Amino acid sequence: MDPNSDAIFSQLAELQKKIREKLQGLKVSSTAGGGMVKVECDGYGNILKLQIEPEVVDKKDVELLEDLIKAAVNEARSRSRKQATEEMQKLIGIPFPDIMGGLPV
Repeated sequence: MDPNSDAIFSQLAELQKKIREKLQGLKVSSTAGGGMVKVECDGYGNILKLQIEPEVVDKKDVELLEDLIKAAVNEARSRSRKQATEEMQKLIGIPFPDIMGGLPV
């Protein structure tokens, strides 16, 4: 294999490692219902933390709680995708569109 190719593959592997570390370390949070539901995601959109205030739990209105959780999760994942794209642009050094294309991370 060409020595230049080896260097390029080595650089790409290092860049991939940096991106992975950055995304794993990224923490993005969101709330819904005036802070009654809080969600924290990593750069991959994985939920790291979900907090629900006890007063929002009402057996007679489970649908409200479901809606609040869904809203908080969707917003946190959206923010996660946006920040992940920004971080990767910084590491790569060139602008590019949302790499997730609006799809879940």
